[in-house]
Amino acid sequence: MIQRMKMIKARVLNKKVLSFLVYVILTLSISGFAFMHFSSSYNTWIPVSESMVPAINKGDMVITGPVDGIFSGNIENGTIITYERDEITVTHRVIAVHSDTFETKGDASEDPDLFPVSISEIKGVYLFKIPYAGYIRDFLNSEPGLLTLIFPIIALAIMILKDMVKEARRPAEIQVNL
Repeated sequence: MIQRMKMIKARVLNKKVLSFLVYVILTLSISGFAFMHFSSSYNTWIPVSESMVPAINKGDMVITGPVDGIFSGNIENGTIITYERDEITVTHRVIAVHSDTFETKGDASEDPDLFPVSISEIKGVYLFKIPYAGYIRDFLNSEPGLLTLIFPIIALAIMILKDMVKEARRPAEIQVNL
């Protein structure tokens, strides 16, 4: 009997620890994405080509930071940068650093990019990627994805309202303490 009680207490403790870890991870994730959303220095980009395979795949979500940020360091050979030219955003690796420009190339490309990148064109320095998250973001930005979010919320609201009405119609129970 005592052994069984110890096992039950251990399971309860394990569930509490696991729940705490899940809450911490969710809180940190949501806080991080909220920070990136409201900060103009950190951005997310979704590659639309396979030019950076195997480092970055089409559909990954690329997180970039400022050029002079604490996580970014200096831009040197091998640094992955995201730049914008003629309203086209490109994420490629720096292969040569010149005095005020950078030569870039996609990992899967044989030839370097046609034009050097100036520091003013750089939108961010690669920090990390979240595999396949770009597909999820694109889906949630589509009409079917929006409906996928809205229907469960509406269903939950209906269930809550139904319970509230049911509770309001129930006659009040009088409790008598003897």
